[in-house]
Amino acid sequence: MYKNLILPVLFILTSCMDEHLDKISTQVIQDTQIAVPLIQSSITMFDLLPLDEHIVIDDDNFIRIIYSRDSFASVSSDSLLDVENQAPTSRSMSLGAIEIEDYTDEFRMTILQLSQNIEDTVLGGYFPTGVAYSDEHGSAFFPPIVPQSAGYYSRPGPDAFKFVVVETGLIEISLINEMPVEITRLDMTLMNRIDSSVVGKFYFENIPVDGIQTDDLYIENQDLYSDLLMFVDTFFVEGSGNNPFDQSTFVPLSYAQGVDVIVTTRNFIVKEGLVRFPEREGPSDTIVVDLEFENGMELSRMDVDEGDFNCNFESSVKTDIDVEFTIPQLKNEFGEVFTFSFIVSNTEQSGIQNSTFPIDGFDFDLSQNLNTLDVYFSTKVVPTPVTQDHVVFSELDTVRISVALDNMEFSYIEGYFGQVEKIIEPSEFSLDLNALQEIATGIVLETPKITFISDNSMGIPFDINLTMEGVNNGMLSNLDGPPIEINANGISYTEYNSANSQIVDFIALNPKKMQYSGDVISNPQGDTGALNFISPGSGLTIGFEMDLPLHLRIEDTNLSDTLNISLELPTSIETNIDDYLVSAQLFFSIENEFPFDANVMLYFKDSISNYNLDSLELNLIEAAEVNSEGIVENASVLNYSILLAQERLLNLLDVNQVVLNANFSSYDYENTAVKLYTDYELRIGLGILNDLQTE
Repeated sequence: MYKNLILPVLFILTSCMDEHLDKISTQVIQDTQIAVPLIQSSITMFDLLPLDEHIVIDDDNFIRIIYSRDSFASVSSDSLLDVENQAPTSRSMSLGAIEIEDYTDEFRMTILQLSQNIEDTVLGGYFPTGVAYSDEHGSAFFPPIVPQSAGYYSRPGPDAFKFVVVETGLIEISLINEMPVEITRLDMTLMNRIDSSVVGKFYFENIPVDGIQTDDLYIENQDLYSDLLMFVDTFFVEGSGNNPFDQSTFVPLSYAQGVDVIVTTRNFIVKEGLVRFPEREGPSDTIVVDLEFENGMELSRMDVDEGDFNCNFESSVKTDIDVEFTIPQLKNEFGEVFTFSFIVSNTEQSGIQNSTFPIDGFDFDLSQNLNTLDVYFSTKVVPTPVTQDHVVFSELDTVRISVALDNMEFSYIEGYFGQVEKIIEPSEFSLDLNALQEIATGIVLETPKITFISDNSMGIPFDINLTMEGVNNGMLSNLDGPPIEINANGISYTEYNSANSQIVDFIALNPKKMQYSGDVISNPQGDTGALNFISPGSGLTIGFEMDLPLHLRIEDTNLSDTLNISLELPTSIETNIDDYLVSAQLFFSIENEFPFDANVMLYFKDSISNYNLDSLELNLIEAAEVNSEGIVENASVLNYSILLAQERLLNLLDVNQVVLNANFSSYDYENTAVKLYTDYELRIGLGILNDLQTE
């Protein structure tokens, strides 16, 4: 059964029509005539539609063909949630000068020691006698000691160091006079025992009995060893008088008496040496990590699914450093700030050390400072254990720390993602437009359209420029439509129609496949202030719906069909046909609601011999009249007859097959496009009136 909608005449004689021959019988109208009905039938446009799932009938019976594809391109957010690892951000910090704890040493230079060390040995020899006399009588003469040196006094220094270079500091010496007479003058030189290098000099005068006097020395860039030596440069005492026999001037005298010496170091800032590190606060600072992303991305929020905060460190400090990091912009679901700490040890032998801290489930809040992460750190010097020897120290010792974000996978990203342009590699997919071709070839649709449907669950707008070409047997037709505009976080529709694309030519080609390529750009309008965002499971899918309303034009379309027929006469006539049959008329009665003109040529054949027995050109079947919208208003009516002579009629009696060739054009093709509805109807009556010969 031929199923060409726009060629209804082809179905005049086909078996698919609703023939009603049971209501029409062969009748002898007059003694000289016999009427033979062939067809009395009707057909609607719906009857002529092929069986195809893509054909859709509107509520008003208008016919359209709809092809759709849910997705021919897609982008998953998973491919966008991987932010590249960040290059390490490094900060070197010098430990700097350290402060040595204040130290105090107390000792007494006894009368015995002083008397043994003064230069006047004769005078010095008196004191044992004087002490013995005082022990016996309760007092003794204290002879004057003229200014003279009084020897060296060695003292162990603080355990905090063995040697240091004091950048700044204060050495304070206090003398308490525990002798029974006033000290008129005492000068001291402080020196390093190892090399007798002078540290400084101290001067005291007129220290009364039980009195105290202090002198201090500010030192700067001074080498200082822990083993110190004190030299009494000048020791001057006027004694208890000038008369050794005047007992009224005698004073108690004992070896326990002397001068108490208190040596105190204060505020020692040292820049190098051999030390025991004290517990102290080290440098504190902020490492500003500039997060660098491609294409000008500026992120304000990143929720971490998985990731690591990676720290590398090097240290030339000879003790451990306790480092604590705080990142206020990084918080967990409970609002707790991310903190971590680790011990930095000397790496001069071991090389660079690494510590990794997972930040799974933490969120970056960068809203106040886009693409910038502030990493606060503080340090504390771990004190040298008492069981450990002194270690070398220099204020130039450094700790170098590098921090980086590694292996980051995010559950949510927010910010401005920049204008990222990507190439869409060439691809293709098949098109199934068979329904349109089964209706007819050469169709030119008036209002076809393709709607690209973009389902975007990401907070990123896109513009896609596609070069789309239909392909059929090596021929190409470029759709040449506008960019596909995709809104953020929603469904967008971009329509290609006859006004903005070449869809009419595209459909007319009847493409078997679509090949496409192009480019896509995110945030085509730049930074509009609207935040971009993506999360797992979100993405973009692009599909299309091709709507082909049968609002069309067609011109000079040729189609052919072969019909099987059977002409039956009364038996009495059929057995003597040559004697009775003179001529006949072929009557046509056609009422056409289809909006197509048809020129039809019939070829009558004997299918057994395959001979053409006759041919017949029918009058023009005019299209139904349509209005300005292409809708049929008035059916065309055609009643006419064709005279068949005896020879042609006898030939027709042998015909069992008709080949029908037709040429079709839609109504007023040049000026009007017609619309097709399923309730358009073609009603056909066809019969033969035979003239009989009588004697």
